[in-house]
Amino acid sequence: MGLFHVWYAHTDVMLQDICLLQYGEQECDSGYGYGPCIRNFYFIHYVYRGKGHLIIEGKRFDIEAGQYFLICPGQMAYYEADKEDPWEYRWFEISGALCKRLMKQSGFSGNCPVICDKEKRVGNAVLALIRSEEAPFSALLGKTWEILHAMTENGGGFSAEVRGEDYVRKCETYIRMNLHKKLRVAELAEYAGIDRSYLSRLFKEHKGLSPQQYILKLKMEAVAQYLKKEETTVKETALCVGYEDPLEFSKQFRKQFRVSPTEWRKKAFYEQSIQDYMQ
Repeated sequence: MGLFHVWYAHTDVMLQDICLLQYGEQECDSGYGYGPCIRNFYFIHYVYRGKGHLIIEGKRFDIEAGQYFLICPGQMAYYEADKEDPWEYRWFEISGALCKRLMKQSGFSGNCPVICDKEKRVGNAVLALIRSEEAPFSALLGKTWEILHAMTENGGGFSAEVRGEDYVRKCETYIRMNLHKKLRVAELAEYAGIDRSYLSRLFKEHKGLSPQQYILKLKMEAVAQYLKKEETTVKETALCVGYEDPLEFSKQFRKQFRVSPTEWRKKAFYEQSIQDYMQ
């Protein structure tokens, strides 16, 4: 057995989006195989020298230097170094809610678990992580994101499906940051850099509402929280979400909650007093 190193990423912080679990490197002997085994998380191997093959769910893929392959959670996989030119690879394992989306952006699919890295950007990024060895977790996570960025660019970035969702997320952030303004759909479309009708179609698809309906929904949800504060008047609350006309504000609030802002506030205070009494 040649060179073999593995490091585990330790942190007390529970990360949900992306978390690095382990990373390592290995110079394989002739015909060295691993598996069959089932991984619990996302495992990416990058081949730097030599060649070998991967078998996933009974399908064989021949792999050589300059390529990297993915093993997803729950997949039965076996991989083996070539007998004449055994491979040297480096790997990393990640978990988190964003993994599936990022792997799709990177160009992986059930029929394509292997990708070629023509410009070596992914390979260089993986090597930078390995050379970090036992660095602080924050530094390791930064290196991991550099790899993922290189992978998504190498894989063509966002697919049409993911791009649509991303536009909606971008607009939602913009709405939340500007609830105090009188927002227009045309303004959102301009911010996202897409056609207004296309934006409306994306909101209907991903949120089930038109952009204007979604703006109103977020504004009224914020209002409901403001009204729980006794020191805030209804007029001040209206201004906080971009309504200069109190009558128009009350009309929109009643449309959303079927009661006036004043009635909603009284009900909220009553329910809070009951909770306080029960405690």
